[in-house]
Amino acid sequence: MVHQNFKILNFNQVESTNDLAFELVKENKAFNHFIISANSQAKGRGRLDRNWESPVGNLYFSLILQLENAEAVTNYSFLTACVIGDVLRLYGIETKYKWPNDIILNQKKLAGILLQFQKINNVNNLVIGVGVNLVSCPEYSVSLVDYGISKEDFLQKFENVFLAYEEQYKHFGFSVIRQKWKNNAYKIGEEVKLSSGEFGVFQDVDKDGNLLLLDGFGKVHGIAVAEIL
Repeated sequence: MVHQNFKILNFNQVESTNDLAFELVKENKAFNHFIISANSQAKGRGRLDRNWESPVGNLYFSLILQLENAEAVTNYSFLTACVIGDVLRLYGIETKYKWPNDIILNQKKLAGILLQFQKINNVNNLVIGVGVNLVSCPEYSVSLVDYGISKEDFLQKFENVFLAYEEQYKHFGFSVIRQKWKNNAYKIGEEVKLSSGEFGVFQDVDKDGNLLLLDGFGKVHGIAVAEIL
């Protein structure tokens, strides 16, 4: 299935769409703008290698990007969040983006993004894994079961919106993406606690995607690795 310059490879059950994406790249069976989609994953993963429950019916896919410049791969987490948010807006669904890689609906997790990078045959390969709870979810999360969204329709919209963002990023850099992300950032301007144990006011996201945390003494800390609890 090809939409513009994307190609989708569909599978029934896989260990992980991200793992399979890298395998197919190594075998010269997948390239830039290939999407690996699966009905379910036996070993789906989220950030920090956490298990991502992957029952049949939800959307699990990995997008392969082969990049000339691999210095700012984390920017694509923000870009992908904005893409997913814009796609959901087409269905009339307003979401928030939780730093660094989640999509939040009604204060609960709806979707997650996992970036992984490998240099293979001198080519920079970024794989962007996405999981969206279309029909079911764990208790602590939320799904879109009441909206009747098909995987095929969501993916087609995702491709079109992603291409537009990719062009924007190419011409204007991260600043535009960063501002769009901040416009919908979860708990920006509020007091937050991080998984690292730090807490303070979530003040901003800097040009490198770090969370800027204002502590009780008026000092701003740039946080690169943690997440908002």
